Amino acid sequence: MFIVIEGGDGSGKGAHSALLADWLREQGHEVLETSEPTGGEVGKMIRNILQNHVTVDAKALTLLFTADRWAHQKEIGQALSGGKIVICDRYFLSTYVYQSVQGVDLEWIKTAHEGIKVPDLQILLDLDPETAMGRLETSDLFENADFLKKVRERYLELNDGFVVEVEEEKEKTQEKIRKVVSDFQKRN
Repeated sequence: MFIVIEGGDGSGKGAHSALLADWLREQGHEVLETSEPTGGEVGKMIRNILQNHVTVDAKALTLLFTADRWAHQKEIGQALSGGKIVICDRYFLSTYVYQSVQGVDLEWIKTAHEGIKVPDLQILLDLDPETAMGRLETSDLFENADFLKKVRERYLELNDGFVVEVEEEKEKTQEKIRKVVSDFQKRN
């Protein structure tokens, strides 16, 4: 099973991905935790751009995210073929959202993703941008309240998976996520 945890900056994707992975391991599953941008060379370039506020054309950044994702396909595919559950912190919906908010044509972005593995289960963590800003420890290129407000609206517009409202208490949010995953496992 391929699970993707999506959401705006500060929504807790990384923490909840790790908690979900631990819970699934406790049930006896082998789990690969992964994230995008990846730790590969293209992913490192993206992180450098975001963390150092380097100005890059939005289409060029879209292509970098997409190239990183295409390279990531091998790792995801191997894990799934080996019977592992894959949990990915961010995936193509993030590119659809962030780069379309930057003004890149959504259909152009989708075309670049034709053939990319679609997740079996996508969970969007929804959090008010003002609350999210208070949670952020660093500031990358996209981390400002106005931009995150547009991001949240676009996520809610484009998401075709489950939406989990982020609670103040991490445990409550994790319970909701586990319920979504458990219900999905029962149906499939």
